[in-house]
Amino acid sequence: MTGYIKLICVHPEHRREGIASGLLNLVEEKFKKEKVTRIRVFESYPNYYMPGLDPFYTEAVCFFERNGYKKFSDTSNLEAVLVNQNFDTAEEEEKLKIDKIDILRAEKHDFEEALKWTEVNFKAWISEVKNSFENNPISLYIAKKENEIIAFSAYETNNFGTGWFGPMGTTEKARGKGLGGILFKRCLGDMKKLGFQKAIIPWVGPIPFYMHYANSKVKRVFWRYEKLME
Repeated sequence: MTGYIKLICVHPEHRREGIASGLLNLVEEKFKKEKVTRIRVFESYPNYYMPGLDPFYTEAVCFFERNGYKKFSDTSNLEAVLVNQNFDTAEEEEKLKIDKIDILRAEKHDFEEALKWTEVNFKAWISEVKNSFENNPISLYIAKKENEIIAFSAYETNNFGTGWFGPMGTTEKARGKGLGGILFKRCLGDMKKLGFQKAIIPWVGPIPFYMHYANSKVKRVFWRYEKLME
């Protein structure tokens, strides 16, 4: 079982007094009692405030490494400038009709189906899909083949008003058809119309994908840390 430290901070006037170490010890003891075998720093859905440690927070890097946490990976937040970009997907969507695939904005009657599908395929993102139905317009796009959802993308489901894209996912059997790129551009087109100048794409794995479709650039880098409990 994995436990997460969502955030830890100490007022600058009270640093180097052992306060952070004391707090960390309390958290680790609680995790031990709950049989947690691994502790990770910050990276915890459904909020993507920080998917790891920003290495420019040198004090935090030193603090966690001093307390036995080891870097095991890294990730990035990207930024796509929306102005002067064309996100029209009409031609690409027309080609999908050969495979009987339609790209649609979710409507209220899609709520239960979208939640059930997400629970089966991308359980971690249920709360965000739910949030998309609270927006006007609904900020969820779905790809359907013969009336069954096979992919989705969303925006403004987290950190509202800040221009965050995501989540997005495609079932394994539907990958390789270009659905991700179309769904991504559909969302960015909406965000542009809503007045956002930029879109933030958090916790990114496939950087080339986002660079290809929206000239997205790395904005922040995060180091991922964990500690294995004895």
